[in-house]
Amino acid sequence: MRLGGGAPPPPGARPGGGPPPRRPPRACACRVRTDGIPASGRGGAGLVLTAMRGSSILAHEFMKKSRLRGTGDWKRVSIELALPARTTRLEAGATLEGDGTVWVDDFELEVVER
Repeated sequence: MRLGGGAPPPPGARPGGGPPPRRPPRACACRVRTDGIPASGRGGAGLVLTAMRGSSILAHEFMKKSRLRGTGDWKRVSIELALPARTTRLEAGATLEGDGTVWVDDFELEVVER
């Protein structure tokens, strides 16, 4: 996968023909293990996927509705993000808000074909 300036336009792009089409969604997946993350409150752990152009955020997914909590053994977790056509950079990572510990391993990024 290539992300960065100078990439060719997405398939089906029409110069001057309406809004630019969205690129196929990207998925981020990895293995996650948690320990001692409180079951209630605003915190939790999750994956983060951010579509950017320069320093501007165009789209963002961070598992807001499915935060990881508690203590759990290794399991596979994934998220998807539809990329705006102007995306030049994709950032992926993990986040932990509040108490506890999260470990991540085996990150993968892929194009989601529909």
